[in-house]
Amino acid sequence: MTSVPIHSSINGDSGVSSRVKKQILLNAFDMSTVGHLSPGQWKLSVFQNPADKSATKRDLNYWIDLAKLLERGGINALFLADTYGGYDTYEGSLDNCIRRAAQWPMTDPTIVGKVLIIEESPS
Repeated sequence: MTSVPIHSSINGDSGVSSRVKKQILLNAFDMSTVGHLSPGQWKLSVFQNPADKSATKRDLNYWIDLAKLLERGGINALFLADTYGGYDTYEGSLDNCIRRAAQWPMTDPTIVGKVLIIEESPS
């Protein structure tokens, strides 16, 4: 586990200042969709980043590469946001959600197990 050391001074009962080493755990966030809070921007050329691989999230290699990247970066955890289904409240239909990729499509969370197996293997 990688952590970032943080030093702080604490005054105990004796009034003497001592340095205590604290640690920060680094976490990452992702969602199985091509767009999180910016629906539709992933497909506009003005917003495209050549390093953006969000359109490939349905491919297991996206998640494997992400796990390896986070491991190299010393990230302690990955939070995967999910939902039980698309947002169907606008006009009573999923059509706009799907058309704009507003947190759609969702990915089966079983990919996590496969990524864990790969990351447990020496590479």
